[in-house]
Order: sequence, then structure tokens, then C-alpha cells
Amino acid sequence: MIDSSDYGKRLLDTIDLQMRSGASVDKIIDLLDELSGEMQDEQSEDDKLNVTRQQECDDEIGEFNRRIDAAKAEIADSSAQLASLRPQLEQTKNEKAVKETEIDGLNAEISGLKAAHNGDSGSYDERIAEHKASIEAIDESIVELNKLVGSSSGQGVNETSELTAAEKRDLGVFAQITSKAD
Repeated sequence: MIDSSDYGKRLLDTIDLQMRSGASVDKIIDLLDELSGEMQDEQSEDDKLNVTRQQECDDEIGEFNRRIDAAKAEIADSSAQLASLRPQLEQTKNEKAVKETEIDGLNAEISGLKAAHNGDSGSYDERIAEHKASIEAIDESIVELNKLVGSSSGQGVNETSELTAAEKRDLGVFAQITSKAD
């Protein structure tokens, strides 16, 4: 079995060479004891190195496990927060839909008010024009009445005295009554 490895073959070759060179069996035994001691020292060093490396690996595994546990805890916390926020999200979405509906209704109402305003604005302009025409007609009636009043009293148009406020009011009422009668 010793000759099945490279090291074993070299050892057997070394022993064979020592025997051929005439070395004593004691010298060969000393050589083998020395090789055995070196191998035991190397094994002892390797065992120490293995223990150190095993401890490093255990420490790294412990650190990785700690980080994995921390990540799992963070995932659990985040999942819990997410689960608690989902109803709020749904409520917010529903509120948004309600507000959008309200906005649409208000926009429609504003459009209707604008249309009504535009219609009212047109009728307002028409009423102003009618009022101006009525005022002009009243003014003309007043002038005509002044002429009539002046000609019946013997005064001409240029000779008309200033009408009092009450007379002007009465003439305005007269003009309104006559225009309604037409």
C-alpha cells in the first residue's frame, strides 16, 4: 500500500538507495524517525491551521446567518407595513375617484355658468341698448312736450323756462305711460 502514492514510492526509493549505499539499518531508522517527526510537525501545523480556518469559517457563517436573520426581520417588518398600507392605498384611490367625480361635476357646473353668463351678457347688452333707446325716446318726448307746453302758453321753444325736477319726473312718467300704451 505504501507504493500506491508518489510520496510512498519516493520513500521506498530513498530506503533502497540508502541500503545500496551501505548505510546501516540504524541510520535508515533514524532517517525514517526524522521523516516521521517532520510529518507529525507538519500535520500538527496543518491541524492548527485547519482549526483557525474552521473558526474563521464558523465566524463568517455566523455573520452571514446574522445578516440573513436581520434581512428576514426587515422583510417581515416591510411586509407588515405594506399590509397595513394597502387599505390606506385603496381608501386613497377611492377618495381620488370621488374627488375626480366632484371635479368633473364642478367643471360641468362652471361650463353651465359660463354659458349662462355668456347668454346673460348678451341679453344684458340687449337690455342696455333697449334702455338707451328708451332714454332717447323719453328725451325726444320731453322735447316734444316742451314744444307743446311752450306753444300752448305762448312761449316758443327757445323761450321755454327751465323745468323743475318734479315737472321732468312727471314728463318721464307720462312718456313711460304712453310708451306702454303703444
